[in-house]
Amino acid sequence: MNINRSYQSIVRSPALKLRYATLTGSVASAGAFMFYWSDNPFRMSFVIGLGLIIAGLMLGVVSALLALARSRRLMFRIGGLVGGTFVVLFGALLVFFSVHYRLVVQPRLGIDEWRQDLAILGATIPRDHPNAFAHISREQFNREFSDIKTQLASDSESQIEMSMVRLVALLQDGHSTLFPFQPATGFHMLPIQLYRFSDGWYITEASPRYQYLVGQRVMRIGAKSVEEVYAILHPFVGADNESTVKDRIPLYMICPEVLQAEGISPSATNTVVFIVAGPNGNASDANIEPVGLVRYLYWYFQPLQAWKHKPNESTLPLYRQQTWQNYWFRYLGSERTVYFAFNQVRDDSGETFETFGTRLLAFCRAHPVDRLIIDIRNNSGGDNTIFRPFIRDLAQSPLNQRGRLYTIIGRHTFSAAVNFTSALERETQTLFVGEPAGAGPNHFGDPHKYILPQSKLVVFLASRYHQWGDAADARRAHEPALEISISHTDYFANRDPVLESILHQSLGPTAIGGTR
Repeated sequence: MNINRSYQSIVRSPALKLRYATLTGSVASAGAFMFYWSDNPFRMSFVIGLGLIIAGLMLGVVSALLALARSRRLMFRIGGLVGGTFVVLFGALLVFFSVHYRLVVQPRLGIDEWRQDLAILGATIPRDHPNAFAHISREQFNREFSDIKTQLASDSESQIEMSMVRLVALLQDGHSTLFPFQPATGFHMLPIQLYRFSDGWYITEASPRYQYLVGQRVMRIGAKSVEEVYAILHPFVGADNESTVKDRIPLYMICPEVLQAEGISPSATNTVVFIVAGPNGNASDANIEPVGLVRYLYWYFQPLQAWKHKPNESTLPLYRQQTWQNYWFRYLGSERTVYFAFNQVRDDSGETFETFGTRLLAFCRAHPVDRLIIDIRNNSGGDNTIFRPFIRDLAQSPLNQRGRLYTIIGRHTFSAAVNFTSALERETQTLFVGEPAGAGPNHFGDPHKYILPQSKLVVFLASRYHQWGDAADARRAHEPALEISISHTDYFANRDPVLESILHQSLGPTAIGGTR
């Protein structure tokens, strides 16, 4: 009895409770500190930081539940035991789901179930798309649908999924897509990033294990040359034009299941062989192992970048700085130029785009400014309603002159950013520079999401036709007046030939906000 009382006094001791709280807070804080300083999920610091955060939270929850389980009140004890059991089961389920998430999201399907989903997809596309046959004939669509249906019994699951990807991509509409890399497919990714420069395909990023590949040119993937791979996978990419294909296809080229389904890489191996060439031109093999989809997509899109520690970006060209910010501008004093980076057509929480635009133009009026450069190379879209006041005010500004107003567009300029481009073209004297944008003035947009009932595949279909140009304007892309692409030498030397070309353009004698 005395021993039990001593035990109970220890459990209820304020000093011991403080110790538990301190331990919990210390573990979680240490994890948060490490997590803040690392945004690469392949690095040990990121994994340990995330693990410590979870451990700290779990420790806090378990401590609270233990305190309830040892309470003098029966209801508290029951609540503590039930809660503790729930936490343990939830933790075990979370671990299982993170490793075998496809077993939870989508089990293996039979042919009849795939037929059901294919039938639903085939009926939904012409019914819900504003004009599914704007770029293809109904006969072509029906023929593709029939071919897929015929092949269902002989195709592997990955091949069936890729056939459905191709069926949606047949619409040639960048807002109507069935991306193969989604939880329902269970596909993996290779921990590298590719880019098609003006002088070839190069690896621009890699996990620490494959860091030695960064800067090397890709010659072959599996059994095919890199250009053959591009041609084979091209029909699977939902896009309005070639620019969007260039922007999206690198993800298809590093998805092992995609490569295996199309005969580019053998399905018997767990790695994909890349033939790469270094600066000296000597070719070598690289066997790259895939990683989980969620981990890769976090690395690729960096959703928490705005809240993470930022390395010094001063050596990077402007278009690669502060990419997490929706919009910002910088005054280049020696060039008497304002550079305006417009990365997302969305209001920032701290300042609406309308307010920002007013401040930007006021700055240009108050300072000696010869040029305004609007850079939307990184802008994939957003909200069409927020930029009209800025376009109106810009059109009325002294900056609205040929040779003083420039807009940089590129392969990632898409959706609402294309509509912004169309408004600039129609209402200002801007000169477009860079690469063709991801769509033309008139295109389909505003995608709706559909989930196929058996496979749980997520499909997006455009729901609206955006007409920002003349009704007869059939252009599939906004083309730059001055087309300039970046080479791999430019990229790895941190140069921006597009911006440099604009800054070297000749100007008239008078500055907007002062005298020369």
